[in-house]
Amino acid sequence: MRERQSGGFQIALVLVAAIVGAGFASGREVLRFFSVFGVWSWAGCALAALTLAAFAALTATLSDRLHAYDLSTLCRRALGGQAGIVAAWLNGALVAATAGAMIAAMGELMALALPVHHAYTAGVAASLLLSFFLARKGIAAIAVISGWLLPACLFLYALLLREPTVTQKAVPPALPGAWRALPMAFAYAAMNAALACGVLCEVGRKQSRKVVLRSSAIAGGLMLLLLVGANAILYRHADTLKDAALPMVMLARSLGPAGYWLCIVVLSLAVLTTLIAFVRTLNRMLESSLPGRFARLSWPLALLLPLAIGLIGFDTLVGDVYPLLGVASALMFLAILIKPRFT
Repeated sequence: MRERQSGGFQIALVLVAAIVGAGFASGREVLRFFSVFGVWSWAGCALAALTLAAFAALTATLSDRLHAYDLSTLCRRALGGQAGIVAAWLNGALVAATAGAMIAAMGELMALALPVHHAYTAGVAASLLLSFFLARKGIAAIAVISGWLLPACLFLYALLLREPTVTQKAVPPALPGAWRALPMAFAYAAMNAALACGVLCEVGRKQSRKVVLRSSAIAGGLMLLLLVGANAILYRHADTLKDAALPMVMLARSLGPAGYWLCIVVLSLAVLTTLIAFVRTLNRMLESSLPGRFARLSWPLALLLPLAIGLIGFDTLVGDVYPLLGVASALMFLAILIKPRFT
């Protein structure tokens, strides 16, 4: 008999929390994938939310059909042979790199919030301890934090929307906007669904098809709400903020100390929820891949691997490592969804 969790809204919170890490919450991803395309950014938001919901439902139901309840097993059973092994390693590398970026991001946020010596180190240590403790509690712990994150995020957006626009709108691209905006929105959905794949495997094991479909639809609606809110703010400042590392933090400075701290809190919660999801995903992958007695090392390795990668630095990970791994993983993810339906 399946293990049941609470209703679809809690699961939707988990799915959203797994993909709203530092890139989304800081506004960096929203700018690059949506806002810079002007009026077409709104169509991109709708397409991305719809595609994310569809990918979530397809992945969770496929993992259940293949009895693949972790990301590594899903890759091997969906693709088979060497392709499955390569996909498992590639997705494992992406999960570890993204978790490492979240650890580095938490260090950077602590350094911004507390201008004292060793603030960065304190942020890294805190993120490791919290992610280890909460990841062991299960995906319900992610939903609890996400329940605070979403209202805080929307409240911040409401405050920023009240601020007057001091810059001009982004200049439309030379090519017709749809040619670039809609493929970028689809790519955004594929990359983030690939990142959330480990959580979706766990959801597929624990929930009925009806609950999975309802949860995916709710998650798509929540993502649309967040994307539209963030785009409504960044669309007005896209020309001046498109190269900024933390666009929302820059805009939040106009709100004074309270707004600035609210932005730091939102970012920290977003980083933490994503980190917990990926530490848990990595642990489950290692449990299924490590032989016999070495399986007990899955938790230490799930923390130490991202920590080692995080030492590279947030800017390098997000600017160089993540895009390459993200594109490759998104392509593998599409292959995972497509191949079992033709074999």
